[in-house]
Amino acid sequence: MIQDLRYAVRTLRRSPGFTIVALLTLSLGIGATSAIFTVVYSVLLRPLPFRDPARLYVVAGARPDGSINTRITSIPDPDFLAYQTGARTLENVAAFTGGRMTMLGAGEPVGVLARSVTSSFWPTLGVQPSLGRVFRTDERNTVVLSDRLWRSRFNADRAALGKTVQLDGANFTIAGVMPPGFDFPAGSDLWIPAAPDPGNHHMVSLQVIGRTKPGVAPAQADAELSAISSRFDWGGPRTARLISLHESIVGNVRKSLQIFLGAVGFLLLIACVNVANLVVARGARRTEEFATRAALGAGRFRLIRQLVTESVLLSLAGGTSGLLVAVWGETVLVSVAPPKLIPRLPEVSIDVWVLAFTVLVSLATGVLFGLAPALQISRTDLNDSLKRAAARPAGARVRGMLVTAEIALAMVLLAGAGLLISSFVRLRSVPTGFESQNVLTMSVTLSPDVYRTAQQLKTFHAEMLSRIAPLPGVVAVGAVNWLPFSGMRVGGDYYAGSPLGTAVHFSVTKPGVSMDYFRAMGIRLLRGRFFTAQDDEHSPGVAIIGQSTANRSWPGQDPIGRRITLEDHPQPEDWLTVVGVVDDVKQDSLAAQSPPAVYNRCRR
Repeated sequence: MIQDLRYAVRTLRRSPGFTIVALLTLSLGIGATSAIFTVVYSVLLRPLPFRDPARLYVVAGARPDGSINTRITSIPDPDFLAYQTGARTLENVAAFTGGRMTMLGAGEPVGVLARSVTSSFWPTLGVQPSLGRVFRTDERNTVVLSDRLWRSRFNADRAALGKTVQLDGANFTIAGVMPPGFDFPAGSDLWIPAAPDPGNHHMVSLQVIGRTKPGVAPAQADAELSAISSRFDWGGPRTARLISLHESIVGNVRKSLQIFLGAVGFLLLIACVNVANLVVARGARRTEEFATRAALGAGRFRLIRQLVTESVLLSLAGGTSGLLVAVWGETVLVSVAPPKLIPRLPEVSIDVWVLAFTVLVSLATGVLFGLAPALQISRTDLNDSLKRAAARPAGARVRGMLVTAEIALAMVLLAGAGLLISSFVRLRSVPTGFESQNVLTMSVTLSPDVYRTAQQLKTFHAEMLSRIAPLPGVVAVGAVNWLPFSGMRVGGDYYAGSPLGTAVHFSVTKPGVSMDYFRAMGIRLLRGRFFTAQDDEHSPGVAIIGQSTANRSWPGQDPIGRRITLEDHPQPEDWLTVVGVVDDVKQDSLAAQSPPAVYNRCRR
């Protein structure tokens, strides 16, 4: 084998043109494949950085006849509290929610993504801070920082522990710092204590995770949680389902990444075919060499081994340089990929498994493009080679087959690219329910310590909208609590009175909007009217509903003037009159169905 390697090095050195072209081809093919595998492995295959992550699940609540959206798995506060106290199949249950907050006390004011989490959040995930501690059950004004925020705003100073910062006007004491790489939920800058409200059963806001006890199957936990849910007396019976935490994080990109890896694999195959063609063409000029070696006693296996050794050596060299391409490609992919599109991007890195994959691909590539030409060349007739009397150049048939295979692979890739472009075009033509062109948005977070009353909030929003409206180029201005495709929305139960006196209820999104929100977003009015200035806190309550809400509540009937409520046990003043029906609006993704919605006029 050592002799074969030495001879292979000398042979490749004597053909610098062939060697350079083959190395470049293999470097690009293996490098691109390794770069994509790095992303696929880090996102899809690498275990979550938590203790025993296979036992971690998202608890999703739904009605018996309702589907569960794996992207939106919020449940009401009382459901969580009931699961936390009543579930025997779960070792720990935790909940979290959150949003943007303004932080003061660490240099210039900065907007941060704060997560309100229960104290059981940490033991459920099985994580510990790298510095300090997490907050206790009885603490309400303690904050734990992410490593990223600690380094950027506190210069990685250990003396930051015990300092006080303001979050939306409230004072919080820094208790700890999480280790580098801890980023759950994704994008979190800090974590503060949450206090679920047992009376808040008509608003869905909590994301719930649970850790099953050892040996407990998910179906067993599902059955127990559904039994607990069936005892709830608000909104009728519910069911619960566990979704793997890993699947809830990466499930939406799994198929896309697998297709991407497959496409790059086809590119690697084309690179192999190209190099194999070069090897066959080069081998045609070496037939006399191999015939002479055969005449001196070298057997067919010995010749094949020599040729495969040259191919494997070439592919390992290509894999080594391809690893540099992979490092560069992985950096580029992570920098250009939208953070919200691909989860776990901060965890993408080249590790020992990626190195092992690159070595395995290099070896397989060497055997793949080297074996077939070796078999063909080793079949060369000794006498014909010595006499140079062959009527047809050696390897012509194999080269023809390789060219055919290359064209076939290219056609497969071309067809896949065409389908991808077609899908992209179709997605761009999917109606969203609103007009995004020329729409500008901004996020405003108000401190509850400064704006304590509903009247103060109403005054601020009214003044803000009134100042924006007269600006040059502004046609309409509106406000909403959560924008479509923002990754968050408010939802909960909805009840509609029917002609038979019973109540139709199901889960809807509940956007709170200002008077001109629909005009600003270009949402089409199908029936009735928009909100007006007369729809204030002194007038009877009114609502605007989406088309799917109207169809489900009053199929085939006119919903204008119907009565609805967003409360489980409504008082007379809690009933709203439907004054308009608008187009359904996509909230989560273009591929998902538009959720039913009830728009309530913001009274602030």
